[in-house]
Amino acid sequence: MNFLTIVPSGFMSGVGSVERVEVVKGPQAGIYGSNAVSGVINIIKKRGDKDHPFMEAGGFYGTSDKSNVHASIGGGFDKFSYFLDYSKAEKDKHKTPDGNIPNVTYESENFYARLDYQILEDHEISFDYSYDSSKDTRGGRDYWYLLPIYGSPDLTYVLEPEYNGGYLSYDGKINDHSRRD
Repeated sequence: MNFLTIVPSGFMSGVGSVERVEVVKGPQAGIYGSNAVSGVINIIKKRGDKDHPFMEAGGFYGTSDKSNVHASIGGGFDKFSYFLDYSKAEKDKHKTPDGNIPNVTYESENFYARLDYQILEDHEISFDYSYDSSKDTRGGRDYWYLLPIYGSPDLTYVLEPEYNGGYLSYDGKINDHSRRD
């Protein structure tokens, strides 16, 4: 039985690209597929607005040499709108009162772009692209000192997932005005 299904499909970008998160309770299989039995978490991404262009940037630096930078820009003109978001995070050794624990590092880089074009009043085409890369390193003699049951104290693992992908969509309304007589 599946209790949680995550569809990466290039949509794992940084939180700077998220406009809102919707939690839809109850069965949603008709809309989201057979695994959506108990509900769905729907992540709505930001989009550009030609009437309200914006740019934001920020950063953080803290203990354990943890750093994070991000930048977003959105806007548009005429029938075209755009939104771009970039973020990068890094964390070096884990610091304790007894010293540093090596091989506890993390790096991530996210890029998200959304381009929208309004073809007609009720017809729009959109393209979303995401690139997500991370590297998580853990292990080594000093990492496993609390948990010797996990095997060799020299065991180190590195996870390096990378996702990228694009999504093209069309949103249009069919009404009486679209018929030709």
